[in-house]
Amino acid sequence: PEYFIGTLSTTHIVDLESIISNEEFFTILKKEGKVRPIWILLVDGGPDENPKQMKNIIQYAHLFRALDLDYLTIRTHTLGQSAYNPVERSMASLFAILASITLP
Repeated sequence: PEYFIGTLSTTHIVDLESIISNEEFFTILKKEGKVRPIWILLVDGGPDENPKQMKNIIQYAHLFRALDLDYLTIRTHTLGQSAYNPVERSMASLFAILASITLP
């Protein structure tokens, strides 16, 4: 069976902002104390991330302005190709395990 846990574009932006503020990622995401100005995001193209959806365009524009980026591009997998995304493949087994848990 296929399991799906719905998310919103706002959720992804909040996650990105929390990663930016996390000291563990400081050396990767920041240079001289400022967020690196060029970001390339690879998303699976679902409705919560697809850059063609107006709600997502607004969220990405907010991220662009909030981080004072010089360049932001959002790329999607071709239709049906997100199954080859290694992150999604590894998460699928985790979701299956979580979905089988019954809470008392």
